[in-house]
Amino acid sequence: MAFDVQRDHAIFPVPRNSIVVNLTEATPPHLAARIVREGSTLLDTSATPAYVSKLCRAIRQTGGLGAAILSVGTAPGLTTLMASDIAQTKRVSSIDIGMELSLGRHYGLSATEWFFRTIGTGYPISSKDKTRFTYPGVLRRKISFGNSEQARLAIGVGFSELGMNKICKETRAVGFRTFCALEPQVATHVLWSLLKLGLGPFFARNSIALAKLAMRLPAIGDIRVRIVAEGTDINEIPVTSRGLEAGDQAEVTAAIIFATINAIETSRRPLVGLTTISQHLDFSTAVSEISRLLPSMPLKVWNSDNPHCQSVSC
Repeated sequence: MAFDVQRDHAIFPVPRNSIVVNLTEATPPHLAARIVREGSTLLDTSATPAYVSKLCRAIRQTGGLGAAILSVGTAPGLTTLMASDIAQTKRVSSIDIGMELSLGRHYGLSATEWFFRTIGTGYPISSKDKTRFTYPGVLRRKISFGNSEQARLAIGVGFSELGMNKICKETRAVGFRTFCALEPQVATHVLWSLLKLGLGPFFARNSIALAKLAMRLPAIGDIRVRIVAEGTDINEIPVTSRGLEAGDQAEVTAAIIFATINAIETSRRPLVGLTTISQHLDFSTAVSEISRLLPSMPLKVWNSDNPHCQSVSC
């Protein structure tokens, strides 16, 4: 049954105790809050900080018998779990999360429009004792996305990491930043040059038109996603890191969604209210679930404590 969630005064006909997945940020926050209030579970995959903040406010204000699980996807989601794993290491004071997006396929109009809007929109970053506001391209660093691969340029962007905000509060000392690189590498350098010229707001204002144009262009490069999370101490010296390389990002996101649903259904003490993925899964379980659900997908993980590890068991 087709249903327009953006229709005025929409009432989504969801039976109680259902599981609803919000994929495209099209669901109005008040409707998402109603789903939770009436006893169902909402899995949200959104990555835009402003949208997630509105979603949280609506759910907190409305309350209810159901649950909302935020950051269910690849980034945020899998990135959150990697960062949560690192945050448990002593001496970690801050965490950098880097994600490499391949241009080997088109991920749909909504995802492409979100990308152009995101690279032109300011976002908050957290440090040990404060939060400040910045814009994509202001921060940059080099990240090695392979275990022994040469580091490449990555640009600071605003992925919503609400789960990391919770981790920061729990550990009392962890700040975090998020970075994005494109594959092939030349695309990252071109994007950074355009942001330096001040074209970020142009991208945001014209995100829909640019997304439609991008969808007509040929896909280039491999189809894969790579993520690195690095923890540093108070002196910004690396302490520990985790890395993951997998296939199609959309398939990884789908696996994380199913893994979260499985965690909900098998939990002896289901949580109610506003939660994040790190309250339902851990990184090792997520990796195992990706391997189980996508057995033909190439999957590698590594960590700095065991640098020779290149399998899903490390």
